[in-house]
Amino acid sequence: MKGLALSEQSISALVTAEASSVQSIQDVITTTEDEFPDTETTSASAPAATSASTSKARKFRSVKVVFDNVAVTNAGAAGGYFYKVYLNLPENADIDTVGPTHFLGTLGAFEIASEAHHGSVTLEYPATGAMVKIRASASREHVISFVRVDGTSAPAGQVIAAGELRLELSTEAPFIKSKRVKPGRNDIPY
Repeated sequence: MKGLALSEQSISALVTAEASSVQSIQDVITTTEDEFPDTETTSASAPAATSASTSKARKFRSVKVVFDNVAVTNAGAAGGYFYKVYLNLPENADIDTVGPTHFLGTLGAFEIASEAHHGSVTLEYPATGAMVKIRASASREHVISFVRVDGTSAPAGQVIAAGELRLELSTEAPFIKSKRVKPGRNDIPY
C-alpha cells in the first residue's frame, strides 16, 4: 500500500502481497508451527509440514510488516499519542480479548525519531508469530490495523505519514514468543 496517513482516528489498511508469495508465506507459517510447537495459537492442532514445504520455507524463514519512508508531521512531533499495530484484527472484535493474538507492536513519534538519526526511516514489525497464533491462511490480502491511544495532550490532524506499507518475506529467523511456563526443576539449564 502506498501513501499511508495516520491521524486521530484508528484505521485499517489493506496490504496485498505479491501472488507469488502466498505459498511461501504459508510455508513459513507451517514450518514455524513445527519448529516452535510451544508457540501459543488459537487452535490446539497444527498441520504437519510436508518435506516439500519444509525445503521451500528454508529460503524464507519469517514474515515482516514493513513501513518505508516513515515521517512524523509537525503536529505529531511533540508526541502524546501512539498506535497499537495489529495484523488481521477481526472486524468489530473485542480488542481486549483478541488483541494480544494479533498484536505486532507500537508506532509513535518516539519510534520514528529514534530511527530518524540514521536517515530515511524504515520500521519492521515481526509478523510470523501473529500469523501462527491467528492461524493465518494462505492469502494475498492482509489487514494492518492502527489503533490510536491518546495521552493528555494528543495532537489532532495527521501525525504520521508512511510512503509504503507492505508484507515482506525474510531469511531471518522468526521472532517467536513461546508459551509461559511455570519455573520448576526441569527448567534449570545446568
